[in-house]
Amino acid sequence: MENFYSSSSSFSSNSIKSTHDVYLSFRGVDTRNGFTSHLYSALIRKGILAFMDVKLQEMVGEDMASAVFRAIEESESYIVVLSENYASSTWCLNEVVKIIECTEGTEKMILPIFYHVNPFDVRKQTGRFGKVFSFYEERFSDDTQKVWSWRNALRRLASISGWHIDHTRDEAKCIHRITAEIFERVTSLRKTEKATKRSEEKVEEIDSTTFDSSVSQSSSSNFIKTYDVFMSFKGEDTRSGFTSHLYYALSEEGILTYMDDVKQLENGEGISSTLLEAIEESEYFIVILSKNYASSVWCLTELVKIIECVQISGRKIFPIFYHVAPAEVRNQRGTFGEVFRKHEQRFIHDLEKVQSWRYALRRVADIAGWLIDGYSRKSEAEFIEQITAMVSKRVADVVAKKTSISKKEKATKRSKENVEEIKIVAVEGLPGMDSLVNDFHSSVCQSSADVRFIGIFGTSGIGKTTLARTYYQLISQKFEGKSFLKNVREVSKKKENGLVFLQTQLLSEIFKDKSITVGDVHNGIDMIRNSLCHKKVLLVLDDVDKLDQLKVLAEKDSWFGSGSIIIITTKDESLLEEVYKGSLLYRVNKLDRREALQLFAWKSFKSIYPPENYITLSRQLIE
Repeated sequence: MENFYSSSSSFSSNSIKSTHDVYLSFRGVDTRNGFTSHLYSALIRKGILAFMDVKLQEMVGEDMASAVFRAIEESESYIVVLSENYASSTWCLNEVVKIIECTEGTEKMILPIFYHVNPFDVRKQTGRFGKVFSFYEERFSDDTQKVWSWRNALRRLASISGWHIDHTRDEAKCIHRITAEIFERVTSLRKTEKATKRSEEKVEEIDSTTFDSSVSQSSSSNFIKTYDVFMSFKGEDTRSGFTSHLYYALSEEGILTYMDDVKQLENGEGISSTLLEAIEESEYFIVILSKNYASSVWCLTELVKIIECVQISGRKIFPIFYHVAPAEVRNQRGTFGEVFRKHEQRFIHDLEKVQSWRYALRRVADIAGWLIDGYSRKSEAEFIEQITAMVSKRVADVVAKKTSISKKEKATKRSKENVEEIKIVAVEGLPGMDSLVNDFHSSVCQSSADVRFIGIFGTSGIGKTTLARTYYQLISQKFEGKSFLKNVREVSKKKENGLVFLQTQLLSEIFKDKSITVGDVHNGIDMIRNSLCHKKVLLVLDDVDKLDQLKVLAEKDSWFGSGSIIIITTKDESLLEEVYKGSLLYRVNKLDRREALQLFAWKSFKSIYPPENYITLSRQLIE
């Protein structure tokens, strides 16, 4: 059912070159800080360049309209989020007309999302849509053609098979599937069968990593860890919205999260003991305190158990105050106060239980957490990104402590298998390189890092690039992908959008696909780390002189797969130490007179010795 729309006309050969993979059209007041922000974040995490109009939508003026229409023209696909107030915005309606126009005669795609609206109301302009158009008929009585174009565009749009999302559907699951569908479409357009294969391999490896982490033991206490995170929440408040989005964000980071099934719980099929075991076997706890949280005896019992585990083993709680004030939770006021008055009446013969619930709420409300309400400048998606980053770092720190010895042993073994087995033979024709390459190779083999960052530094013209190029050519056959970025300093300065150009070159060379496009540096960073994190690559960054060059091309070892080698040549030793602390730094020393003369002759005359009539001049130049 959820299929894209494509014009039946053939693809136009003179179509405008795409700058964006996806254009998002939506009504800001309805979905900007909720559904649309989650969808946009999910697309970006996948490395999909999406255009989300967050400010221009509520403004008027030719300049703004031109900018948005240009973005529509330069997009390959369109997602239109049709919400209750969508048609009340003439801006949105003009966008839809433009989108329909851009799909004519092309293979561009439209995916409509009917967000809490009936597709019939959109197609026939009945209900809320009908009322809005009755107003337009009066307001634009002198321009009926405009109103007709809006009606026609909505009819066309509503006739396309899309997604119908209402309160019965899990938003996060829908977004997950929509993103997967868009990702498949984008990779198909880029004609990268390898990209699809990489995506499948990545999922398999993430599953494997998750499995490995699920059976490991905690180093901080003597409990057996089955889950990284246990989520406690009131189902009717947040299960299909905020909580499901957070769950998927954590899962995408490889964090094994326990999220209980509320419906199953209410059926009373012995879930109590299972859930309590899940709490005992979790490393961290996320407690989402919402308006009706305290009305659930089950939630309160969960919380008491969580506090108990924290007191025994020192584990951590991350509280999220979702549209409730921490003071309400701490002092049991407002809706929390009303609920507890009912609890005291209901459990009048077991007030000790009620007191344990009160104590647990006070404890959790005293912990620093996140306050999410309608007054925050951040969207829910931004909060989720921040929360996920925090939890991911905590989980990674625990895993690092538990696996440091094992990881070092594996890395050492891989080092021997991947590099030491390479026999450095004589480098024909390059004077002075034999001994230099062998010495450099010996230094590389001493590093036991899983992903090796190796800096080659020294003065100008001393042979840094020649050494890197020679070594690159000798070992490149041992890697799944390779890229040599020459003259990074010059390219980043002289080329328009130089850093983006370098990111594109890196990805194109590694995947041998010249059709890969990068929209901006942030999109490039996402594409590099998402597509290379499980790929063993050899990368050379030649003549680096700025910190930002390293940050957008190869900032962290987590961007690259196990066994990768990243070589950086530079004149600035401090630059390497600042970014890659503890990595191997190799100084290229000054050549002796004989080697210098031979190297000069090779570069100047492609001969090991200068021509006889240039010997004296050559010697003078190298002094």
